[in-house]
Amino acid sequence: MRPQSQISAYRAALGNGLPILWWQTPMGVPSDTPDGTDQHYRNNHVDYMLSNTQEYGDTHTFAIVFSPGGSHQTSISTDGGQFARLSSQYLARGGATLK
Repeated sequence: MRPQSQISAYRAALGNGLPILWWQTPMGVPSDTPDGTDQHYRNNHVDYMLSNTQEYGDTHTFAIVFSPGGSHQTSISTDGGQFARLSSQYLARGGATLK
């Protein structure tokens, strides 16, 4: 994942002030083991993005759309409950403020 400073610099260079939409962000679960297995893709996008929502609000992100992206990748039914748990925590915190 790119550092937020790079995202902020790119957005500033566009000069249009439009908010950011993260589209087709892959589902996955954190792991020290690379790759994973069929329908258990390993990465930290869901964990990082839903645990650091204000960081994305600070870069004027208004939405993050998660999806498995393919039939062999992690989905909400194969992620061990990670997406449901983290999205519930996000909603309980009240979301993030756009800057």
